[in-house]
Amino acid sequence: MTLNKDQQKLEIWLSAYALQRQLDEDIPEIAENGDDPDFSTEAPPAEGQIRLWPVRQLHYPPMYGLLMSAGYARWRVFPFSPFLTPAVPQEFLLKTEGPARVLEGWNARELGVRQAAASWLVEQVADEKLFLVNRWWLMLASGEVDAEAFGELQGPPLRHPLDPRHDYLEAEACRADWSLAESPAVYDAGAWMDVAAEPEGDYGKKSENDDGE
Repeated sequence: MTLNKDQQKLEIWLSAYALQRQLDEDIPEIAENGDDPDFSTEAPPAEGQIRLWPVRQLHYPPMYGLLMSAGYARWRVFPFSPFLTPAVPQEFLLKTEGPARVLEGWNARELGVRQAAASWLVEQVADEKLFLVNRWWLMLASGEVDAEAFGELQGPPLRHPLDPRHDYLEAEACRADWSLAESPAVYDAGAWMDVAAEPEGDYGKKSENDDGE
């Protein structure tokens, strides 16, 4: 059976997700340290920085995030996925090297200076990459991303209600809540659920109940 591009992307992502789930089960629980990290010598937050927020809940790994300006004394943080390929169309492959590669646009948060500064500076993203991020974010916020410009850099659509990516999205939202110590993200899950009953394809065949609805 020949897979289309979206199915190929999904196969790669699901393989990585299954491996991570297995590794999570095999890793013993880490004892809590209790010491608060010191960020006093770190550079202050600035546009285009990739920063690393520490573990605040032992169930989750630390979180990389990209800082973008969100107005006076406010920063928009795009968390990075723990995976190397985008899971859904609202994720964007920014880099091809390093642990921080895929931006979670759906999981973007706005932070104050104190929360943004409670992290370690990792690297500075080049201006041409920041231009792409701004362009992508404006399209994403408007509800339509140019597939010709960004299609290869985004994940496949989320259609099936039993897709394990639903669990991934929930876990990543919780990880950002803990890591960034900020209010939960606001994102439109309804847009995904509207297409949950996929009309065709190899991921799931329509059932008799689907035909009757």
